[in-house]
Amino acid sequence: DKDFQLLKKFQLGMGDTYFSGKLFSRLAQLIPIADELGQSQESWFQEMVQRLTSAMEAWLKKESTTPFLYDLSWGGLVSCGCEVEDCDGMCEPTCKVGHDPADPQTCPGLNDPLGNFGNSVYNDHHFHYGYWVYAAAVLAKYNPTWGQKWR
Repeated sequence: DKDFQLLKKFQLGMGDTYFSGKLFSRLAQLIPIADELGQSQESWFQEMVQRLTSAMEAWLKKESTTPFLYDLSWGGLVSCGCEVEDCDGMCEPTCKVGHDPADPQTCPGLNDPLGNFGNSVYNDHHFHYGYWVYAAAVLAKYNPTWGQKWR
């Protein structure tokens, strides 16, 4: 599993928070396991940490394809959302419907209460974002510079 790769759309910061979070968590779980097995000095170990770092950055940066937004009405975090077209892995992933991340009203995830498993209406946030929090905690431990940046 040291060679486990996230799906291309998740590497680029697009998709839903549930399935992306599950795969981020899977990659994140491999890092402390390898460390416990005494393999943190192997060249592939830092490559795993870097893969997770790059993918998390793609989602967390302000200019992300599917940025996270702070909902002022309810005081919570929601995903802008993106219905991804990736030709079943045969083409570069893109969002089917364009949106302006600077204008939350154009975010597909906010206009469809069923999109992204109801993320915009706070459905299942406890486990959607639980995967993300776990991955972030692993990164903060194994990439302290990243942890300080996103603190």
